[in-house]
Amino acid sequence: MVQSDQTITSDIDIVAIEYFFDEPPGFGNGTALSFSPYSQVFLNETIDVSYLTPGLHRIYVRALDESGQWGIVQSRPVLINTVDESLPDLVKMEYFFNIDPGQGLGTNIFFTPDSYVHIKTNLPINHLSEGEHRIYVRAQDENNAWSSAQYSNFSIIDSPPIIVNAIQDIIVFNNAKNQTIDLRQVFKNPDDIHAQIHFSIDENTHPELVFSSINESILTLSYPSDQTGEALIVILAESDGTQISCSFTVKVNAVDMNFFATNALTGNIIPHSHSVNAPFVARFHITGEIIRIAESYQWDIDNNGHIDRQTYDNEMTYTFKNEGVYTTKVTAIMPDGSTFHQSISFSVLPSNTVLDYIRFVPWYPSSDDIASEIMTSGKAVRCYQTFDRDENPIQNKKLYYQFNTTESIFVAEIDNNGFVYIETPETYENKNYDIIVTSKTGDAHGIQSQDSPSFHIHVKDREVLEEYTLLMGMGGSISATAGGRLGPIQLKLASLGFYGGKNISSTMEIHTIGEKTDLFIENSFGTELKADLSIPIFENAWKAPIKPEISIDTGMKVKSNTH
Repeated sequence: MVQSDQTITSDIDIVAIEYFFDEPPGFGNGTALSFSPYSQVFLNETIDVSYLTPGLHRIYVRALDESGQWGIVQSRPVLINTVDESLPDLVKMEYFFNIDPGQGLGTNIFFTPDSYVHIKTNLPINHLSEGEHRIYVRAQDENNAWSSAQYSNFSIIDSPPIIVNAIQDIIVFNNAKNQTIDLRQVFKNPDDIHAQIHFSIDENTHPELVFSSINESILTLSYPSDQTGEALIVILAESDGTQISCSFTVKVNAVDMNFFATNALTGNIIPHSHSVNAPFVARFHITGEIIRIAESYQWDIDNNGHIDRQTYDNEMTYTFKNEGVYTTKVTAIMPDGSTFHQSISFSVLPSNTVLDYIRFVPWYPSSDDIASEIMTSGKAVRCYQTFDRDENPIQNKKLYYQFNTTESIFVAEIDNNGFVYIETPETYENKNYDIIVTSKTGDAHGIQSQDSPSFHIHVKDREVLEEYTLLMGMGGSISATAGGRLGPIQLKLASLGFYGGKNISSTMEIHTIGEKTDLFIENSFGTELKADLSIPIFENAWKAPIKPEISIDTGMKVKSNTH
C-alpha cells in the first residue's frame, strides 16, 4: 500500500482523476479516484500495491476537466520491498545536532530493545544558539549495523522573559522597615533558565513616599518619611533584546490601632486607670486597620518586659487574681518585622470574696470531732478562724460555700479578725456535713481549701427551747427569753454560746454590774461552756477590748474585765 498526497488545480472544474502504474492504459482506463468536482482538488489516498512485484515502479496521475480535456500526467517513483518478518532488534539509538560526531558518538536515547521502537521524549536545546538547526537520529541493530541518519530542521528564536510570580500590591504603615524582593523569583527566561536578565526601575510615581532601588537582582523598598499615600512602581526585565514589565502599587497608611479592655463577663468597657476587684476576667481587644495586616500579637500583662502570651488573634482573655496596678502592653508584629504597641492601665483591688486559698481552724467547738447538738429542724452554727497562704487571718471577705448534702449556695462574712460562722441548713436527722468552698456562682474550681469543716450533727427532740438570742448593752440588767430582742447589739455567739448537750432553762438571768461591765450569766441547769470566748465578739458588744474570764460551778459564770 502507498499513500499519495496530490493537489490538482485548474481554471475550470476538474471532474475526473485517475492513476495507473508503469504503463498507460489509455485515457479514462486508469483507476478512478472519488472526489467532488472543483477547480482545485486535494486528495490524500491510500493505494493498493499488493499486486506489484518487488522493485522500482512508477505511479502516474492525470485529471479531466469539464470541457473534456485531460491534463498533463504527473508521476512519482515507487519502490516495492519485500518485508522480512524476522527483523533484528534495535539495541541503540543516538541523536546529535548539526554536525555528525561519528557513529556511536552521539547522545544516547534509552529504550527497551525491540524490532520496532516508538519513542516520544524531550531533548535539551538550551546549549544551542538562536537560529536554524538540524537534529539527526540513527539506530543500531543487534547485528551492529547502523541505519542512515534521519533528520529534521527547526529554528530557535529568543523569547522575552516571563513573569512567574507577579509582585502583589503592598500595604504598609508609614514607619515600616525596608522590604526586599528577589526579582529572580519574579521573572524567568523561558528559553534558558540560566540566562542573564537585566532589571531596572521603569517608573516610580511617588519616590519621596517610597524609595526604590535595585542592586543586581534585589529590589529594595524603603519609607523615608512620615507621609501617607500610594505609589505605582514598574519593574522592567530585559534579556537578549526582549523585555517585559511588572507593575504593582505600594500604599502607605498611618497606623490605625485601637487597644481597649472589657469585662469578659458583662462586655462593659473598662476605662483607662479604672479600678476593679480581684478576681477580674478582662478581655483585651485590638481594632483598626492593623488587624488586617498584623501577623501576630505579643502580650505583656504587667509591662515587665516578659512576653506572657503570643497569639494570632487580635483578642486575649486574662484573669487578674492578685491586687496591684497593672499596665498591659500589646505589640502587633507586621509581616516585615516592624512592630507597633499600645498600653492600658487599671488597678486591681483585693477581692471581697475568698476565691484562692483558705485554711480553717475550729474555734467553737474547738474540734470538728465534737458534734453539734440541736433540736429537730434546728440549725447548727459553728465558728472557725480562717487564714491565707501566709498564715495571716483573712479579713472582711465573703465566704461562699456548699454542703455535701445540698446544691444550695450559702454565704458567710469573715470578720476583721478572721472569724467566720458556718450555719447549716435546717436539720431533721443525724447527719454529717462537709463544707465545699465555692465562688458566688457555685464554682469550686481553682479554690484551694485546707482543713475544710467536716462535722456531725446530732438531732434531739424538742423539749423546752429551740434557740436563745442574747442581747447585751451597757449597764443595767437585761433579761433574755426565746426570740427576745432587747438592747442595741446582738452577740454573735447567740446560737452556739451554750454548748454541752444540755437543754437551757426557759428562765435565765443576765446582769451587767455597774460601769465595770462585769457580766454574770446564771443557768439553773448548770450548762457548761466548753470553749473560750472570742475577744472580737466582746469588742463588738461593748466597743471596748475586754478579756473574759470563765468559771464553772453549779451554774455558769462569765466574768469580763475591761482592759
